[in-house]
Amino acid sequence: MPAVFDPQAASYEQFAEARTQLAELLSEEELAAAARSTINAHYTDVAYAEAIWTALSDLGFRQGRALEPGCGSGNFIGLAPAEIEMCGVEVEPTTAALAAALYPNAKILTESFADTRIPEDTFDAVVGNVPFGDVTLHDPRHNAAGHRIHNHFVIKGLHLTRPGGLVTVVTSRYALDSANPAARREIAELADLVGAVRLPSGAHRRAAGTDVVTDVLILRRREEGREPAGAAFERSVPTQLDGAAQPIRINEYFREHPSHVLGRLFAGNGEGGRIELEVHGERDAGAALKNVLREITTSAMAQGLGISERGTTENPTPVALCAASSQRPEGYIAIAGEGFTRIENAVAVAYRPPTTQAKELRSLLTLRDTAVALLEEEARTNDDAPVIVGLRRKLNEQYDAYAVAFGPINRFNARRTGRVDPDTGEEVLARTRPPQGGFRDDPFAPVVFALEDFDGATQTASKAPVLRGRVVGRRVARLGADNPEDALAICLDKTGEVQLDEIARLLGATEAEARAALRELVYEDPDLDSRLVPAAEYLSGNVRHKLLRAETAALDDPLYAVNVKALTDALPRSLGPQEIHAQLGAAWIGEAHVQQFLRETLEDWNVTVEHAGAGLWAVRSSRGDSVLAKSRWGTERASALHLAEALLEQRPIRIYDVDRDGTRIFNANETTA
Repeated sequence: MPAVFDPQAASYEQFAEARTQLAELLSEEELAAAARSTINAHYTDVAYAEAIWTALSDLGFRQGRALEPGCGSGNFIGLAPAEIEMCGVEVEPTTAALAAALYPNAKILTESFADTRIPEDTFDAVVGNVPFGDVTLHDPRHNAAGHRIHNHFVIKGLHLTRPGGLVTVVTSRYALDSANPAARREIAELADLVGAVRLPSGAHRRAAGTDVVTDVLILRRREEGREPAGAAFERSVPTQLDGAAQPIRINEYFREHPSHVLGRLFAGNGEGGRIELEVHGERDAGAALKNVLREITTSAMAQGLGISERGTTENPTPVALCAASSQRPEGYIAIAGEGFTRIENAVAVAYRPPTTQAKELRSLLTLRDTAVALLEEEARTNDDAPVIVGLRRKLNEQYDAYAVAFGPINRFNARRTGRVDPDTGEEVLARTRPPQGGFRDDPFAPVVFALEDFDGATQTASKAPVLRGRVVGRRVARLGADNPEDALAICLDKTGEVQLDEIARLLGATEAEARAALRELVYEDPDLDSRLVPAAEYLSGNVRHKLLRAETAALDDPLYAVNVKALTDALPRSLGPQEIHAQLGAAWIGEAHVQQFLRETLEDWNVTVEHAGAGLWAVRSSRGDSVLAKSRWGTERASALHLAEALLEQRPIRIYDVDRDGTRIFNANETTA
């Protein structure tokens, strides 16, 4: 019920009593988490969940371990067969507590799925309704490509599913229909598409209050060495639909399997005048979904795409380990009796450093544990309690003992490289650091290296301030503010966004009074569903686009008139052509214009320019370097194509010679030329 939390919703005032009750029942943090969850949490109708479990059973999954990421209150968990051991992940704490209370036999992890660290290949299946929206979560291990939340959950679910296992989820149609195929290609590298079903618009209205178009995807994690099978789903194809002035992208799978769409496809009007896909069919489509899924599973079993038996060598990690294993970060080294362990894929495994380095590693780990404990205690209170004094004394004793036994923590040796710095003419030396048992790879190693101030020139170290006194002050919560400016600053510092209820709390006012007091410190942004944003953010960036949007919004709502005036005042003076300086590598100049410029300048229509993203450019010509490229616009040693590529990537241009033993020698004359 997002309207409970959304002041912009038409029915917001109807839920005043509900908000009062929630404020009594939940802490501020829990209330904020509940409000955030309404952005992309969509609960699943029981009929659809039952149909999906039936399909999994038809594919051979009747016992084993299953994961539900974004499990909500546990609709899928509640319908799971008794022989299946369930593990759910839910970021919203109240909802997670409900799921844990309703299903005590399941393991419920209260955390973001982006933070969940479970060994890969742990589960036999992943099932559920994943969150979807224009949101990207930070997960360097399983979302390095920065996919949207729904694709991220599917890809991570596949990694956590063993080869031969199944991933069956309800997700946004954009998982299959988006123009960018990157996420689908990553999925295809891991799994085969057993089948997909497109649900009608409004299929989730009863359970989730949303009309978004969703798909049910069944994916089978591919075993190593097995040839790809299943249906093609990489491309989305522009398709002309009734009611659309322009084509809408639809995945090739549904072009080939129109019966797997539970309704007729139409083009409707979405927010902001966008054209949105609609599927006109029976909203209560549980029976229809079950029938199509039965067709898919029957065909899949005939192709050998059912679940495979779990091999005896595959990950035997019990689901009960999941919660405990996520307490330490990857690479964390711990002392275990006479030996060591290290966290790998969320599991503590034996770690064996070279015998000659074990003693130093043990000393570094004790320094780490004491230093971290001291910093945590300092953050907990502003008083130098006896425990803080004791930890600081202990840390000094451990540091002194280490320095006597091994020397400075940051010590290194200088090694000659045979190279000369072209700018200074001095020999380039390389630093060789001691291995220290692999301690440098521990995630808390920087804390230990920061215990001393090290002078590399003299190879001497002195104790850092943390060994002499307090370096961390306890952060005191601000309970009030004297004026709207301070209230806004405190709110932004605490939450990172404008939250009117928080500002009202700080000012001791109602939300209406707080909004009036803020005046033009904040603006309702029509591009963000009228969400409040700070003036500094709203009146910067592409203000011309913002002005057009504000003028359009003001036609329907005079509230936005103040936006129009402020943006008009913020408009920069338009530059004339003579004031615009184009430079190779500028972010606003695309590869097509760079290519045209080089072709015309060099009189070579075979020049091609490619921009792979970030600072990566490639400049080539199929006919090689022309006379103009090597005479007028370059030299024999550095043609215009080479120079253009260096300028585009903002690399320094230097010419080197190579002697007989392979040493590179800077050539000042050719570089000057």
